[in-house]
Amino acid sequence: MNTASGSARWRTVIGLVFAIFTMATPAPATWIELHDFNGWWADDMQIGAVPKIKEVVGKKMKLSDVAFAPSGDWVLLFGGNGCWTSNVGLPACQKIIGLQSGAHTFKCVAFTPGGGWVLLYDQNGYAFENIPPEAQKALERVAAAGGTLKWMAFTPNGGWCLLHGKNGYEARGVGEECFQKIKETAAQGSTLETVSFAPAGGWTLFFDKGGFFAGGIPKAAFNRLVEVQKTGAPRFIAFASAAAQFDPKATYVLEMKPARYIHATLSTGIALPNGQVDEWFLYAPEAPNLPGQREMKTTFEPAAQVVRDESPLKRPFMLARVTDRRKEVQTMLTIDGTLYSRQLRSLPQGQSAPEVKDLSPEQVQHFTRVSPTSDIETPTFREWMRNNGLTRAAGESDLVFAHRVFAFIKHHNTYQWPTENHTATQVCTTGQSDCGGLSALFTGVMRANGIPARLLGGRWASSQKPGNKTGDYGNWHVKAEFFARGVGWVPVDGSSALADPNGENTFFGNDRGDHVAFMLDEDAVVNSFITGPQKVPLLQGIIYWWRGKGNGKDTRFDELWTVQQEKL
Repeated sequence: MNTASGSARWRTVIGLVFAIFTMATPAPATWIELHDFNGWWADDMQIGAVPKIKEVVGKKMKLSDVAFAPSGDWVLLFGGNGCWTSNVGLPACQKIIGLQSGAHTFKCVAFTPGGGWVLLYDQNGYAFENIPPEAQKALERVAAAGGTLKWMAFTPNGGWCLLHGKNGYEARGVGEECFQKIKETAAQGSTLETVSFAPAGGWTLFFDKGGFFAGGIPKAAFNRLVEVQKTGAPRFIAFASAAAQFDPKATYVLEMKPARYIHATLSTGIALPNGQVDEWFLYAPEAPNLPGQREMKTTFEPAAQVVRDESPLKRPFMLARVTDRRKEVQTMLTIDGTLYSRQLRSLPQGQSAPEVKDLSPEQVQHFTRVSPTSDIETPTFREWMRNNGLTRAAGESDLVFAHRVFAFIKHHNTYQWPTENHTATQVCTTGQSDCGGLSALFTGVMRANGIPARLLGGRWASSQKPGNKTGDYGNWHVKAEFFARGVGWVPVDGSSALADPNGENTFFGNDRGDHVAFMLDEDAVVNSFITGPQKVPLLQGIIYWWRGKGNGKDTRFDELWTVQQEKL
């Protein structure tokens, strides 16, 4: 499940212009590249704007700008004040139509992930709706000073960049690498021309005549810019928004269907050859009923009683106490129930969604809290979020924000197991972890932005390979969920997404019902009977303490996970 990452530095033969490209498996993205007077290229010739681009080129008019709205609509500016669009009802297009009667020259139009927009025209004319307040103030400052407004673009994470004059700029939330390149290029006296941002956090900066820097964009897009640079001057590239699949005006529901009935057993053997045991204290989690698993029944041997953990969730555990002084103990955890597939889909226009009850204030507080893996108040984590624009924009929906965070994590991390990186801070620093760490990073960003999120620790609904022992792979797996108001708990699977080129969509809001959750979230507190109440990790098996003499040297711990299933 590893993904490749790398970087390369390119030098072209035209004017010794440099272009830098760094990426970690960037997302496939629809894009249109513009160069010279009216040169262009699209990675998908079926894009709706392509026929109109061909028409403009056929009439020998200049291609000024092409932009994609979060709804998936597009706008093409050309020839001074010409405009084509897929939707004249867009507020930005209504403003453009209103200005076309005057002798104006349109420079660029750009959209925020939440549906806001800005239009730049003439020397310092501008119009906008619902853009970040700081971006609005930057426009006002440049215009009031008589400067030239040149270009503006918004990141999918709510950041923005304004270019003005020869090499003036203001930017927020564009990522450290991009900001440094803008700063360095301006300091060298180059003319800053345009800037754009890709759905998964990539960026491009164009300067002088054909120079560019880029990071994290699709390889095909980068190669195209390098190829154009050999004979011409690339000047802009537009990326379709990853959020386009979530129409802000649409109503979404989670469609749930029974996927399979499972009968699963986890047999565990523990031996203490150097211990004289007076009593064993053996805990097993009781599989919870959740949107993705229902009618769950859990039993545990030796004979056990149900106890509640001491955290606010008061999760049920099975507790067995063995007092016959044996050095070895065998346990059997049995789980029966029905697993459900869940798929996020939009409803036809006019159709109402079933009511989804909001979380209580106590639930919201619990699922947005700091926890051992969601260490979201560390300066390192906060700086990482800020540098990568992973803060929720005004008016941005739960689904749109969560999807672009999920896409960013998918395209900026690699899978590592075994790993020492388990917390959100560790994973964001190293860019490597397993299913638990990647899920913790996602839930951490959600919680830091006020969106409830939780971990589901358990195992795949398939049997462990015969012969695997503890330390080998025991079909362990961790997924995550976030709560979207009006929709419910939406499933995501961060580590599975890494192995799929379209993973940010395949494993977002789409769960096959193939995972058995042992435990809902972390931070459970149980009585150890040895050292008092103890926090336990996200359990994917049993946990134990023992009272007696001797030590735990050479302890043997073996387990086997077996699943029988009937697909429904």
